[in-house]
Amino acid sequence: AIGPVYWEAMQAAQVLDEEGLPLTVVNMRSLKPLDRELLLDLAESYDRIITIEEGTIKGGFGSAVLEAFSEMDVKPPRVKLLGIPDRFIEQGARSLLLRQVGLDAENIMVTARKFFGQRKKARALKSNKVGSIKLHDVRHHRQHADAKDLGGTTRFSGLDREQGSHHPRLR
Repeated sequence: AIGPVYWEAMQAAQVLDEEGLPLTVVNMRSLKPLDRELLLDLAESYDRIITIEEGTIKGGFGSAVLEAFSEMDVKPPRVKLLGIPDRFIEQGARSLLLRQVGLDAENIMVTARKFFGQRKKARALKSNKVGSIKLHDVRHHRQHADAKDLGGTTRFSGLDREQGSHHPRLR
């Protein structure tokens, strides 16, 4: 996920984890430069990835991820792009607009359930090896503090960072 919709992705991942669908949420901090090393790590570890952005799908973050995978010497994972469709979007409250384009937590959960299917074990992992994917990342903690300072939500501060296996993995 990239941008503010990261929090919707985290909320969705937390609920799906409780339902038995553990997912890794990666906070891509920038589109440019794109973290190709991280993308390579993800391609080697996962067979399916959903990109989530609060920007247009065409020419956006998901497209950049697909382009990067096409240039790598690795079998690319299957990728589902979530973002704003290439059409006029009415004005309105952000929460309403996110719901209309499928970027709210509830719609992200619906998409993830369909995309990752009904497999019971770590359905996106190609192997049990997690490699360099970390359970926790300083960027998440810094972003959490930034959100708190800006009046944003802190509802994910309850994630048990000592017992990370019971919650969505953070990157």
